[in-house]
Amino acid sequence: MTVANITPELIKINQIITHEDIDIVNLNKVINCIRKNKEIIPIIVDEESFMVIDGHHRFYAMRLLGFSKIPAYLINYRKDYVKVNKWFRKIVFSKGSNVDRILSLIIPNTEGKVCIKFFSRKFCSNSEYTLYWKLNIIEKYLLSIGVNVIKNPKEGIEPPSLDKEYVLSIAKKGLRFPPKTTRHSYEFIIPSYRISLNEFV
Repeated sequence: MTVANITPELIKINQIITHEDIDIVNLNKVINCIRKNKEIIPIIVDEESFMVIDGHHRFYAMRLLGFSKIPAYLINYRKDYVKVNKWFRKIVFSKGSNVDRILSLIIPNTEGKVCIKFFSRKFCSNSEYTLYWKLNIIEKYLLSIGVNVIKNPKEGIEPPSLDKEYVLSIAKKGLRFPPKTTRHSYEFIIPSYRISLNEFV
């Protein structure tokens, strides 16, 4: 694996499209960090569609702070050196919990074009997009009753796979997946040094 021979460019914020929603708590942390340090790690953007690949919270923070441009690394999203991976969900119930009872109350066995196995339940929807949002609702409910949901690269409930064209199509329609839906990886290392906001204000 090598370091990518790329340098960040200043991209107009109104050119950029997104494919994921944001978590408001994380967004506020990013906004406060940018205000305090007056610097930012460049986001990663597709050079053709200007879709954010990584860095949604930084993008929204800069937009909310009133910046018209943001530093970004431009790469070709369709190339093989960019992979779309997924976040597995490790669900941790407390000892003694009646898991089947809890899940039967919130997850009916359903039919649809896209399905995942959620413990003993079959959970389906008509598209990957709607399934991810339904999964997001279930995760939020589980967290609200004290069940820990840990997103990680390889362990737990496996959500549906997404390909690049599908991700692009969602972004171009102006839709967004839930936060932390995609997990992109690269066959090279993208520099992660911070850029001073004074350089482009």
